[in-house]
Amino acid sequence: MCNDFLLYPAPRSLSRLEGELILTDGRYIVLDGPDVGALRFSGSRLQAALKEAAGVSWGLVAGSAGPPAQTGATLSVVEGATQHTQGYQLTIGTHGIDVVAGSPAGLFYAVMTLTQLLDQCGATLPALRFNDWPDFPNRGLMVDISRDKVPTMETLTDLIDMLASWKINQLQLY
Repeated sequence: MCNDFLLYPAPRSLSRLEGELILTDGRYIVLDGPDVGALRFSGSRLQAALKEAAGVSWGLVAGSAGPPAQTGATLSVVEGATQHTQGYQLTIGTHGIDVVAGSPAGLFYAVMTLTQLLDQCGATLPALRFNDWPDFPNRGLMVDISRDKVPTMETLTDLIDMLASWKINQLQLY
């Protein structure tokens, strides 16, 4: 079981629950919210993380289209569900993963936390409950590209992916 892991930034609250979740193939990621299309990117990121870190393939479904017994993760956006619009509640139980966020951005940040956990724990996740939101709505980094070596587009996209995994939502190029 994965007991020691490091999440960046550290969540506001993290509670350990009994048991663990063993990830297996053939399950579904359910996207639920008023605009399911806005959740597809986060669902796809979770799909890729599951494949890369745990070696499992999960399909994406909208609403309650999939059989409940085969639901591995539910990603829900409910306005007002969290005290901050970019906040989320993430629960990993013995039967699956449940995320509730106040906005698609909050859902994305929950998926980034889950991705960090998958990278460190693989196909066996400890049962946990997270409650998190940022201190500031805008979190950024400024990179001076006017002198010396100018980064390539590949370097910039890798930097953006790394910053997004840390829930940094702005990149300024000087």
